[in-house]
Amino acid sequence: MEVIEAAPYGGIVSVKATIAAVREDGPHWEVTDCDLIEFIVEAAPAFGRAVAFDQRE
Repeated sequence: MEVIEAAPYGGIVSVKATIAAVREDGPHWEVTDCDLIEFIVEAAPAFGRAVAFDQRE
């Protein structure tokens, strides 16, 4: 959630950066990238942010 909130209101949240931050903070968490992407897609707009689907870059 911190990565999403760190983007300015109206800004863009990077899927790639958000997944990397989650993996760094909680490498033991058993959540798939697909689950994380679903969360990002739902949460970012709720906080006034857009989503950049850049995970394959």
